[in-house]
Amino acid sequence: MLNRYSYRQTPRIFFQVPVQALFQNLPVLAYLVDSAVRSFAPRGYVYQPRVA
Repeated sequence: MLNRYSYRQTPRIFFQVPVQALFQNLPVLAYLVDSAVRSFAPRGYVYQPRVA
């Protein structure tokens, strides 16, 4: 059973993150997500552009 404080404090902790910091780290987050998807996806599943 959840205690009554966790439900009330969770939205506050989430909204304390500045939006500007989130947008500044967006390329880093996108790179981490992309690398994680490429590592867990089967070989040839993720599109990889060919170098001419």
